Amino acid sequence: KRIIHRVVKIERIGNETRYYTKGDANDSNDIGYRTDADIVGLTDLKISYVGYPTLWLRELFKRS
Repeated sequence: KRIIHRVVKIERIGNETRYYTKGDANDSNDIGYRTDADIVGLTDLKISYVGYPTLWLRELFKRS
């Protein structure tokens, strides 16, 4: 399952680059960090609120 999250901070520790991320629908940053090995692609296009229908459907089926 692939999820697109915004990189909010990049930190270089020794030979490792750490990417701190946040989902647009989240109030706080994601827990932990990602490394180069976690990144499968980049995007430069933003379509606001495109992920909301998926979140709404997921919540709807949790309640059923």
